[in-house]
Amino acid sequence: MSAQSSCHKTWLSTLKDHLQREQYSPRTAERCLVVARHFLAYIQKQNVDVREARQSHVHQFVQQERRKYFRKHGHPPDYKGWRAVYTSSVYMLLRLAQGQWPPVWANNSIEQRQQEFCRSYVQWMMGVRGLAPITTADRCAEAHRFLTWLHRRHGRNGIAALTLAMLDRTDQLRFFFRRHNPLSLQI
Repeated sequence: MSAQSSCHKTWLSTLKDHLQREQYSPRTAERCLVVARHFLAYIQKQNVDVREARQSHVHQFVQQERRKYFRKHGHPPDYKGWRAVYTSSVYMLLRLAQGQWPPVWANNSIEQRQQEFCRSYVQWMMGVRGLAPITTADRCAEAHRFLTWLHRRHGRNGIAALTLAMLDRTDQLRFFFRRHNPLSLQI
């Protein structure tokens, strides 16, 4: 038995103990263990330790399982319910292996840049503009959507060239136009 498979058995045993301790039904516990076993096999093929797994590994694993389902059944699964079975099982395993899930750090520098931008933007809106917390929360969510769109459209250069004043002006314009025509600026 390899060290990797021994480690996987340890994690599966830890997960099984957790499921029993939390009084999951036997059927749910078994399904969770099967999914966790498949995920561990998947990341082993990727040469990734369970303690180092990232959201991108979970996403790729779920996509792989979805393709398998399609080949077997000839149609895609009921995505939301089906996906939840996979992600909840994997997330539970990753919480046990990593101490918490999702991790507190961003998955990549773009996400990190977006988070930094949003934090700075909240401070800008409250400090400089004097906006209420509820307004800043709405505007921050809008800004996050805009930054995601900007990255898809212009890559790293789009976000790198952006300033808080530019983001604030963009947000003001989007809210103005949304009030006048809610369908005009959908991203």
